[in-house]
Amino acid sequence: MTGLTAALMSVYGAALGAPAVEVVDGSNSSAMIPYVLPARTDYSLEKVTVNVGGFATGTNTAVASTSATSLVNVTAGGNLTLDGATIDWTGGDSNNSNSALRVGGGGQASLTGGTISTSGGIRKIGMSAIDGGVINASNLTITTSGNSSAGVQAFRTYSNPTAGDTPTLVNLDSVNIFTGGSSYSVGIRADHKGAGVVGNNVNITTSAAGSYGVEVNNGATVALTGGSITTAGDYAGGVRAYTGTGAKGLLGAGKATVNGTVIETSGNYASGLIAGDAAEPTSGLIDAVNASITTKGNYAAALESAYGSTVTSQKGTLRTEGF
Repeated sequence: MTGLTAALMSVYGAALGAPAVEVVDGSNSSAMIPYVLPARTDYSLEKVTVNVGGFATGTNTAVASTSATSLVNVTAGGNLTLDGATIDWTGGDSNNSNSALRVGGGGQASLTGGTISTSGGIRKIGMSAIDGGVINASNLTITTSGNSSAGVQAFRTYSNPTAGDTPTLVNLDSVNIFTGGSSYSVGIRADHKGAGVVGNNVNITTSAAGSYGVEVNNGATVALTGGSITTAGDYAGGVRAYTGTGAKGLLGAGKATVNGTVIETSGNYASGLIAGDAAEPTSGLIDAVNASITTKGNYAAALESAYGSTVTSQKGTLRTEGF
């Protein structure tokens, strides 16, 4: 965007035919001269795509759409930095390969402040790193309100048991995650070897049945320091780790680590830490240090381990209030 265009947009906005979609690549940006996305005071975008060789930045950028596919998409070799952005994904259903912010194949995104929200349908993830994507986020709020709509996901394709040479990573610092819907909207999930989430002072709240605070499987890892996990639904444990079967089983057990995290569940059958999967009898690994775990529902253990799993808890507190 030229200086003249930006000035005209600030005065006339959409009347000038503001682009609904911004596509950034090596032809219109570089590491030295990144493409500058408009602020919401100029106009709102429907989609942003940053492709190989593309460098984009935005301050107070707004992206809003009812699309069935990802709103902000950073592909292999793309780089995106947002400060105070608002990403609002409304409309109908999507599928599990889409999210409000999707970073894949070696792309990178950094977000400071701002909000991400999804609503109006199922399978609408807040943000996801896929197959080598990396996301760094701080002081961000993520809200999802549909079924099967995780807040944050790190995902590696599991068809290759040795996958993982290029890490798929989400780094979170002082991020708040809220998920709603009526079923299975996990706060943070990491799927398959090579995928990981690292969080500092992350606060997770889920309200639906089966909506774990954290879910990790098949060799993936999640490590949280401080922060909190609060779940309200039945069968909505605080942290769940397990292994799949078949090709997924070759990837190893999912592993979660929590240090100084406050975990509280209020639903029935909602244990604090759960290692092992009853549906696919497989094992998981969970390490907890200085964690405070409280369960208020019935049949909700503080710690639950099965099928050869391992759960360790050191220097923390465990409290159960149900029967």
